Amino acid sequence: MQLSNQDLSQIDEDELLNLPEGELRHLSIKLLNDLKDARERLSQNSRNSSRPPSSEAPWDKAPLEPSNDQAEEETDNPTETEDSAKPRPPAKKDQQQSEGENEEARKPGKQPGAQGFGRTQKLAITDYQNHYPETCDCCHQTLESRHAIAYAAYETINVDWADVNHPGILVTNTKHTLYEIACTNGHITRKEVNRSSHAQLPDITRTEWRLVGPGLAAMIVCLAYRMRASREHIQEFLYDWLGIKLSVGTINNTLHESGAAAMPLEDEFIQEIINSELLHVDETSWMEHTTFLWLWVFSTDRVTAYWIATRVFAILISVIETYRKRNQSPWIYLAQVIASQRSGLPVPALPNVRVSE
Repeated sequence: MQLSNQDLSQIDEDELLNLPEGELRHLSIKLLNDLKDARERLSQNSRNSSRPPSSEAPWDKAPLEPSNDQAEEETDNPTETEDSAKPRPPAKKDQQQSEGENEEARKPGKQPGAQGFGRTQKLAITDYQNHYPETCDCCHQTLESRHAIAYAAYETINVDWADVNHPGILVTNTKHTLYEIACTNGHITRKEVNRSSHAQLPDITRTEWRLVGPGLAAMIVCLAYRMRASREHIQEFLYDWLGIKLSVGTINNTLHESGAAAMPLEDEFIQEIINSELLHVDETSWMEHTTFLWLWVFSTDRVTAYWIATRVFAILISVIETYRKRNQSPWIYLAQVIASQRSGLPVPALPNVRVSE
């Protein structure tokens, strides 16, 4: 979507009539693209997209055709059908009232006034970054930051990688502030964070609005898939050694998002395997909970690629093993991949480095 809900709520007939012709055409193109996107989403169902059947409304689901056995039973027992067609006596008034009171008393989901669970650890802010919209979404005129008003903010915890001159790991906490600016026509444009998802992993959202920064995410990937640490052990390590409190759910979501960020590298792995003169292939059984799967490994002198049902695990292990073969650290590169995908930018290419002999 090119226009947000906040943009659409400000557009009315008077504003469209007062826009110059050039700006009106530019806005019309955005509205047309959003309309096509909305129509395409509305027409999606479980039969023409990856949406599950449970997401459809009951009246949109395909009717189930009765089997021949059921049709014969209905014709053989006409008395049962006649009895079932008779109207049943209405329920008692007290029973209806008690059922209605129970439904009104408790609705599905979190109840109003229930205890909330939020982040309790407050880290000192080490850096501030302000994000301003550059042009108006409606009339496309350049906006001035001196008229900006802050409307939202979030913090990102990250780690700065060590090098020979600066050993050690530095934990940073950056506060990102989002601003909105009104143009001369009165339309307010907000700076929105990028949100996207991979076609093969539509349920995983890649966005800049994350508590875990790219460097810290790469460290979590290292602990999980290189050091084979569990989610609970990663949580313990981050708190004991870095003083960072993260929930197990946040750690798990970070691993999934990191795998989704590295998914575009799969095509590059495949191309390197196709171009390789010598290829080693192996397969082995792979148990995922109670499901029996197969794990395939394709290895060359420069690339190692894994394919199993869990694509997130496979692509991250492929990145790690490929960088090990190229005698480089995969963690800095993985942090760059995560940061690029969160910002909506293409992933950096794999470095073309010769393998040491």
